[in-house]
Amino acid sequence: MTGLVAGMGVKAALGGVPRWAWYAIGGVAAAIALFFLHLHFVHNYRDKIITVNNTAWQKKLDKEHAAAMDWKHKFDQSQTKIAQEIRNRHEETLRNNAIVADDLRLHGPGAARCGQGNHPVAAAGASGSVSRPGQADAAGPAMPPADSAAVPWGWLVGRAEQCDGNRSEVISWRDWYKQLQANWPK
Repeated sequence: MTGLVAGMGVKAALGGVPRWAWYAIGGVAAAIALFFLHLHFVHNYRDKIITVNNTAWQKKLDKEHAAAMDWKHKFDQSQTKIAQEIRNRHEETLRNNAIVADDLRLHGPGAARCGQGNHPVAAAGASGSVSRPGQADAAGPAMPPADSAAVPWGWLVGRAEQCDGNRSEVISWRDWYKQLQANWPK
């Protein structure tokens, strides 16, 4: 019974609204409905256009990315090859420097001649051979008597070897940089 009474109250309340107000309320409701319908279609159209544009741009970007990655791969391979060649040359230079330094430590001026038993001590500058009486020294005299010489002691030879290694490394870096500039696209 309460539903009937409540329904009669609403019907009685709405029955007193003039007809032109109902038309106005209906027009406003239709305008709001059309507005939201329009937004729905506009959003769907815009999303479709954006998706098409994004797909087209993504294809272009993927193509450029593939080209860039291909270029990077080729560049990295060439740089690896250049770096390996320079490294091999540098290591060969270091090995040659070590051989020369070791030879200088063993046979050069200042090489220790102590503890060699009953052998006569060779003068600094002799390469390990001692001339016998009556034989001329094949190399000639080591130095004129009035001159002086820097004697390469072991620590000095080591320092010179280190400096030669540093110089070789600097030359290697400069060579790498020069080749990098030559291979870099302009």
